[in-house]
Amino acid sequence: MKHTFFRSLLSSLLLLVLSIGNATPVFAAQLTGRSDVMTRQAPAIGSDHEIRFITPTGVDAPTDTITLQFASDFDLTGITAADIDLLHGPITGLEISETIAAAAAAGVWGAGVSGQTITLTAPTNAAIGEITATHIVTIRIGNNAGGANQIINPGPGAGGAPRTMWIAGTFGDTGIIEIPFAQPTNNDAIAITATVGAVIGGGGGGGGGCVGIACGDTQGPIISNIRVVNITSSTAMVLWDTDEPATTAFYYGLTTGYTGGFIGDGTLVTSHSVSLTNLTPETLYHFRINGTDGLGNTSVTLDNTFTTLALDTPVEALIISNVRSILITDSTAAITWNTNIAADSKVDYGISDAYGFVVVRGTFDTVHQLDLSGLTPNTTYHFRVTSETGLSSAATGDFVFQTLVDTNPPANPQNFVAVGDFLQNTLQWVNPNVGDFSHVRILARTDRYPNNPNDGVLVYQGNNQNAIHNGLVAGQVYYYANFAYDLSGNRSSGALAQATPFGLTETPTSTPPLPTNPPVTDPGTSPGGENPTTGAVTSTPEVPTVTTTEPGTDITDPEKPEITEPPVQPPIQPPVRDIVITPVYTLGNGSVVLVPNTKNEINTVPGPAITVVVRSEEVPGNPETATILVGNDRYLLTKLPNGDWTASFVPDRSGQMPAQITFGYDDGSIAQATTTIITGVPGQVIERDIPFIGPARMVEGVRITVYQKVDGEWMQWSGAITGQEHPFKTKADGLWGFVVQNGEYRVLFEKEGYDTEEKIVTVTNNLLGYQVEINKPLPVDVNIIGIITTAVAIANIATVASLLNYLWYLLTQPFLIFGARKRKKWGVVYNSITKQGIDLVAVRLVHAKTGLTLQTRVTDEKGRYFFHVKPGQYKVVAVKAGYVFPSVIVKDVKEDDEYLDVYHSEEVAVEAEADLTMNIPMDPNNKEETPAKVLFKSFLRKMQGFVGALSLIITGIALILEPGWILLGLFLFQLATYLLFKKLIASRKPKNWGIVSDVDNKHPLERVVMRIYDKKYNKLLETQVTDGRGRYGFLATKNTYFITADKPGYDRFTSDDIDLTKAKELAVEKPVKLKKKNIQQ
Repeated sequence: MKHTFFRSLLSSLLLLVLSIGNATPVFAAQLTGRSDVMTRQAPAIGSDHEIRFITPTGVDAPTDTITLQFASDFDLTGITAADIDLLHGPITGLEISETIAAAAAAGVWGAGVSGQTITLTAPTNAAIGEITATHIVTIRIGNNAGGANQIINPGPGAGGAPRTMWIAGTFGDTGIIEIPFAQPTNNDAIAITATVGAVIGGGGGGGGGCVGIACGDTQGPIISNIRVVNITSSTAMVLWDTDEPATTAFYYGLTTGYTGGFIGDGTLVTSHSVSLTNLTPETLYHFRINGTDGLGNTSVTLDNTFTTLALDTPVEALIISNVRSILITDSTAAITWNTNIAADSKVDYGISDAYGFVVVRGTFDTVHQLDLSGLTPNTTYHFRVTSETGLSSAATGDFVFQTLVDTNPPANPQNFVAVGDFLQNTLQWVNPNVGDFSHVRILARTDRYPNNPNDGVLVYQGNNQNAIHNGLVAGQVYYYANFAYDLSGNRSSGALAQATPFGLTETPTSTPPLPTNPPVTDPGTSPGGENPTTGAVTSTPEVPTVTTTEPGTDITDPEKPEITEPPVQPPIQPPVRDIVITPVYTLGNGSVVLVPNTKNEINTVPGPAITVVVRSEEVPGNPETATILVGNDRYLLTKLPNGDWTASFVPDRSGQMPAQITFGYDDGSIAQATTTIITGVPGQVIERDIPFIGPARMVEGVRITVYQKVDGEWMQWSGAITGQEHPFKTKADGLWGFVVQNGEYRVLFEKEGYDTEEKIVTVTNNLLGYQVEINKPLPVDVNIIGIITTAVAIANIATVASLLNYLWYLLTQPFLIFGARKRKKWGVVYNSITKQGIDLVAVRLVHAKTGLTLQTRVTDEKGRYFFHVKPGQYKVVAVKAGYVFPSVIVKDVKEDDEYLDVYHSEEVAVEAEADLTMNIPMDPNNKEETPAKVLFKSFLRKMQGFVGALSLIITGIALILEPGWILLGLFLFQLATYLLFKKLIASRKPKNWGIVSDVDNKHPLERVVMRIYDKKYNKLLETQVTDGRGRYGFLATKNTYFITADKPGYDRFTSDDIDLTKAKELAVEKPVKLKKKNIQQ
C-alpha cells in the first residue's frame, strides 16, 4: 500500500513538472537597427517621425499587431490613419508600401491611436510573408506620410531628459528607442535618435528569439580606428570603425562629463562618423563613444580629445575630381577618382541612394581606386566617394553605373572521376567555387560522351559533390558529362569521365536492345534550347535501369564472389591531321591574356579560372567531338554562336601539366594542340636576423598592394575581375603572387613593426611574384661586440649595429658611394657639438598618421642622406648608439652654424613629390668608463683583429691543400667580411700626432687613456688609447675643448682650454707629459 502511494505521488509530481514545462512562455525576439528620425526638436512644436527597425520574426497572421508607445508628454491627439505610412523591404526598407486605413481589411492595414499608443493591425487575409522576417520596417508619421497632422513635442517645462518609445505588439518582436530630446532652450535642433537594449518578456504572437547571452554573444562591438579629421576653428569630424554592425552614440563636451551634446544613430553599421559644428576656437574637447550591437551588447571607449584651430589658421580645401566607374563586369566594378592632396578613400554603394555597403582604404593617395565585388548582374548601382585628410574632407554627390548581363559560364566541376564498382559506378567531383553557383547536371551514354545537357540520360542534378549510378550492366562502358550552372542559367562546357562496372557475368559482346528513352528536359537550359553539336546523334540510346543514390545513403553491396575483369584492349591511335591550332588562354573574362613562351608554356597561380578559346578559322570542317584534357581532367569544348570553341577550368594545385585540345572527325582523324600549364605561387616574403646573410624565416600578415600605370598615373591594380584577392595578406608560409597582364607594376609590402618595402618590376610571363626580404627597424641601443662564426671562426671586429647599418648602407645606397659628386643637395646628420657629420646613422622616414616606417637610409662617412617622397605628412627619426635624437643642445632653431633647415622631430607636410633633406643634429651620449675598462676593450679589439686575420689564413691554407668551390666561396666571404670589419673600425686620423711621454725620462707612454671634452657643455666627445709610440690625435671643429690623460701609476692630466675657434688646423694634438704618482714609503 505504501509503495503504491509513493508511486502515485511520484507520477503526480512528474505530471505537474511536464505541465509547467509545457506552459513556459515564449519570449519576444529583439528588434535590431532601431531608430527614430525627427524633423524638429523644438519644444511644443509638431514634428514628423520616421521609425525604422529590422524584424527578426516578421508578420504572418491577421491577428498580428505592431504597437508604438510614445512617452507620456508627446501629444498624439491629432494623429489619424491618414497621417501614417507603413513600408518595408530587404534593402532600404522602402521597397513595399502598404495601404493604411482606420480598420484592417483584405490587403489593407488598420491604424488606430489610443492615448500614447499607435497600433497597426495586419490585413484580414495576412499570411506567411506579409512582412518577411529580417525585412527593414519603416513607419512614417506626419507630413512625411502625406498627412496633415504631426506629433507635438514635449513642452518647454518638460526639460531635456531622454524620452523612450516602446515598440511591441503581438507580431512577436519588441524593442525600445531612447530619444535624447533637445534642451528646452534649443531652437529647433535636429537629431538622429539612438537606441538601447530591448526589454525581454511579454509578447505573444509569432515566434520567440534570444538576446545577448541567450544567443551565445556576450561581447560588445570592438571600437577601433578612432580619428578626428577636418578640424577647423569651429568644426570637426570624428570617424571610427566597429568589428560588427553597431549603433552610433557620440558624447562630447569641454570636460569628461560630456555635457556639450550627444549625436546618435540607431542604424547598425561598421563605419561611423559624426560632424561637429559651432565649436569654440583653440579649445580642448573631450569625447566618448558608445556602440551597441544587434543583441544589445554595448562597448564604451575611454576618454578621447582633440583641439580646435585658431581663428586665422588656414585650411586647404580638399577637392575630389575625375570620378569614374571602370572595369565593370556582371559582378565587379572599380571606382576611381583624384584628390588635390593626399587623402584616404571610401566608397558607399548600393542599389539606391541610401547605399548600404561601404569599402574603405586608410592609406593616403592623390589617385584613388577601390574595387567592388559580389554585385548583382544587370543591376543599376548608386555610389558616392569620400576622402579625408587630417584637416579636411570632401564627398561627392550620387553617381550610378550598371553591371553587365551575366553571360559568362561558370568553370567546369573540378576533379570529376567515375569509379567502376559491382553493377554500379561511383561519381565524385568538386563544385565550382563561385558565388553564383547553382547546381550540376550529370548525364550518361553508353556509346560516347554526351555533347550537351540534353544528350543522354539524366543521372544526377543538384549541388552535392558525389552520386552513385547503379543498376548497370557489367562490362559496359558508361560515358558521363557533368555540367555546372550558375544562377543566371549559364552553364559550363562539361567535365567528362567514364567507368565500367563489373559483375558476375562476362562482358556482353554487344549492347542489348533497349526501350526508347523518354525525352529529357533541362531546367537550366536557356530559352531556345541547346545548339546541337554537328554530327551528334538525334536519338539517345537508353542506359538500362538508371537510378540515382544521393550521398549519405547506406548502400550494402550484395555478396561478391570471384569476378573476372574484362580484358583491356590497347587503344588504337587515330591519324592526326596536319592542322595548326593556336588556343588562347585567358583569365577574368579575357582581361588577362596568358602569353606562351617559346616552349609553348603559360603561367598561372592556383585558384583563378582559366578560359580557353579556339578560333573558328583554325578548326576546319565539322568536328564530331571537341575536348580538352588538362592533366587527368577531361572537359568538353562548347561551340559558341560565332563558331569559336571554348571551355573553362580551374588549376587548383601547383605543378606542371599538359593541356591537350583534341577535335575528332567522322573519318576517325583528329586535330590536336598541346600547351603546358605551369601553376605555382612565385613569390615569398621573408626576414632575416642579419639582412641578406642569416637564415630566412617566412613572414605572416604582410599586406601586399600592387599598382599599375593608367594614363601615366600609378593606380591600384584590380584583382576582383580575375577572382584574385587584392590587397593580399601573407599566410604563415609567406607566399604571394598574382596573374597579371604583362607590363610594369609597383609593389608595396607593409607590416607594422617592419620597414616598408617598395619595388617597380616589369612582368613578361604573366606572373607577378618574387622573393622579398623585409626587415625590422635597425636596433636602437645595440652596441655589443661579438663573433660571427663560419666553418672556421671569423672574428667580429665591430658592433652589430654598425655592421647592420653598414650592410644596409652598401646594399640600399650604392649611389651614395659612386655618385656622390653628382648630387648637390643632401641632408646631413651631424654632431650637435662638434658639427661634424656622423656616419652609419639609421635615418627612418615615418608616416605621421600611422606610425609606419616607410623608408630607411644609412648615412655615409660624411653623415649624408636623403629621401624621395610623395605628398603626405611625415616625420624623420635618426638612430645610432651613443647619440641622442632629437637634440637637446640644438633646439628651437632653424640655423646652426653652417647648417640650414635644422630638423627637431616635428611633422613635415609635403605638398608634391620632392626630396627630404633636412639637417639633423644628434647629441653625443658617450659614457665615461674607467681606464681599466677602456684598456680591456682596446685589448679585445686587437685580439679580435688577430683572430680574424688568423681565421682568414687558416681558410687560405685549407684552400691550397684541398681546392674546391665551397672552400673558395668561404675564403672569399671571410676576406670580404674581414675587410668590411676593418673598414668599420677604421677612424679618420689627423695629419700630425700628439705624443704622451713621461715628464722625467721623456720616454713615450703607451696605453694611456686620452679623452677630449667640449668646454661649453662639459661633454665627453671621444676616447682614444695611445699606441706603442705614445701617439694620439683628435679631429675637431672650430670650438673650445680640453683633454685629459689617465694611466695607472701616473697622476691624471687635465689640459688648459684649447681654443680652435680661429685655428687653421682643426685637430687636437697637444704634447702631454705625465708625472708618476708620489708613492710614500
